[in-house]
Amino acid sequence: MIHQLHLTEPLKVYMVYHHQNQKNVICQPLIEAINIEKYLDNIELVVVGGESYKNARPLNYDWVLSLREQRITKNVNFEFRQCGTHFIKDGKSYTLNTKDLCSQARKANINIVHP
Repeated sequence: MIHQLHLTEPLKVYMVYHHQNQKNVICQPLIEAINIEKYLDNIELVVVGGESYKNARPLNYDWVLSLREQRITKNVNFEFRQCGTHFIKDGKSYTLNTKDLCSQARKANINIVHP
C-alpha cells in the first residue's frame, strides 16, 4: 500500500507499507529541501535519491544530509540510493553518468542501518 504525503507540489514523497508492516518514506526524486520530521513516527527507513536523465533537476547534497539529520531523533534507518544526474556538492555542480549514480551515492558512506 502506498500513501502520498503532500508536502509541496510538484514534489511527491511517498510512505510505503511493505508486506511485513515495515514503513518507508521514499524521497526520490528529491528536487528541493524538505522537512519530513513530523512523518517519521513508526517509520523504519528513509530512502533518498535524485533524478537520472539528461534534463533531470539537480540534487543538492545538503538536502540529502538534512534528511539524514532529521531521522536521527527517531532512530530511523537511512539510505542514500542514488545521486542525481545533476548533482550539487559543496557549491559545485557535477554532471554524472547514469551508470555511476548509485555507486557515487554509496561512496558518500552516509547510509545508516540499525540492527
